Amino acid sequence: MRATHPVVWSCVVALSTGACASSKPPGSSAASAGADASSVAGSLSLNGPKLGTDGTGGADASDTCAGELIQAERTPLDMYVMLDASGSMLDATASDPEVTKWQAVSSALTGFMQDPQSEGIGIGLQVFPIVDDAAPARCTLDRECGTFGPCLNHDCWPMINGELVSCIQDADCSKGQACKPIGGCSNAPLRSCDASSATCGVDPVAGDLGGCVLTASLCLGSNDCRPAAYERPAQAIVQLPAGRDQLLGVITTARPREASLTPTGPALTGAIQLASAWARTNPSHQVVTVLATDGLPTLKTNGEACVLTSGAEDVTAVIDVAAAGSSSSPSIATFVIGVIGKDEVDMIAPGTLDAIALAGGTARAFIVDAQQDVQAQFRTALNQIRARGLSCDLKVPAAETGKKVDYGRVNVRFDDGSGVRTLGYVKEAQNCAQDDGWYYDVDPVVQVPQRILTCPVTCEALRLADKGSVKIELGCRTKVVVR
Repeated sequence: MRATHPVVWSCVVALSTGACASSKPPGSSAASAGADASSVAGSLSLNGPKLGTDGTGGADASDTCAGELIQAERTPLDMYVMLDASGSMLDATASDPEVTKWQAVSSALTGFMQDPQSEGIGIGLQVFPIVDDAAPARCTLDRECGTFGPCLNHDCWPMINGELVSCIQDADCSKGQACKPIGGCSNAPLRSCDASSATCGVDPVAGDLGGCVLTASLCLGSNDCRPAAYERPAQAIVQLPAGRDQLLGVITTARPREASLTPTGPALTGAIQLASAWARTNPSHQVVTVLATDGLPTLKTNGEACVLTSGAEDVTAVIDVAAAGSSSSPSIATFVIGVIGKDEVDMIAPGTLDAIALAGGTARAFIVDAQQDVQAQFRTALNQIRARGLSCDLKVPAAETGKKVDYGRVNVRFDDGSGVRTLGYVKEAQNCAQDDGWYYDVDPVVQVPQRILTCPVTCEALRLADKGSVKIELGCRTKVVVR
């Protein structure tokens, strides 16, 4: 059974079998009370018969109609989740050192999928980075990587302010530094050293530090940075609860790899491409992407290969990807959840993730403080995305077999518990202004509409209503907002 939401939506379908009240609501202004039936029908009708018992024009210009009440639902919500499984997700959470960020996030996602309130939602899933199975599992030397090289154990040396910065070549480093293979001292493994040197030397306090042992790492090319790879889901979008086991199977088998990096741009590009394709084949659904990550991008695409990025240099590209998805047709919103620790806060990661979310049409990112209960915060973020992602759009009710809907005789009536009002038809989004109102997803003169979309003010009222209903009335002259 589909989950119950705070606003129960229903619709009235007029079958022209008797009389009912006029579609003009009490107290409505003359300017917006309605338009002449002939002018409305001329601008909105598909030139098919009115919705009557015989399919030949049962609704007349007297604004009388009859109907029966049937249950309606919001436009179904589908989410394509792109989940960060880079090496940093193996870091322990501050609230419980025995639990990694990955364990907390995967537990929260599992709970969300098992929540009865999520029933009816479609979810697809992929994790990133995707690893090429043909690549070596580990490396210490570039030559061990072959065509997947170089080995990611090079950093800028000597360190500045005690920090190691990954590099591929000297040009990636600051003045006075060189890109060197970095290891750990055999007698003091936590002390970094230049592996091109034979020994670590002698410390006045610790004594002989031993030789410099190369650090094992991953080959750069073992991560896939092609957007097409992330357009292929680990689990395609399936509706809950029917598809729950398949989704949970992906979460159970996925594992972050130590030292793997974060190709945020390719992953989000692929996610939006899949969501767009899904939305085109499911026009009656609301489709969004959810990017869940724990930091800034560290890999970007250069042709078919991965290239290291410091993060900031690739942020603009990721923002552009989110913006393109939001402005496309169909529009794909991007929600962002950031699991951010102290180090990421210092690297302005929250502001960066906010910028991605804003470009993606969702205002701000959901920031999960890794110093607190990660699982609870992540689950709260998913719950809020579920509430915000649920569309304020209505399905256009289908006429009975052999009949057509006259789009000049459609009204939307909203009851917020304090009274019923008829919302005005505004024809297109740009006419919404600050008024209540609605419009079709496509001009019915050009194409048969799939959805009735509500203006932002109307949508906010629907979401805030503790109780009430929306009704679609067919067969009564449309109340048109005149500007």
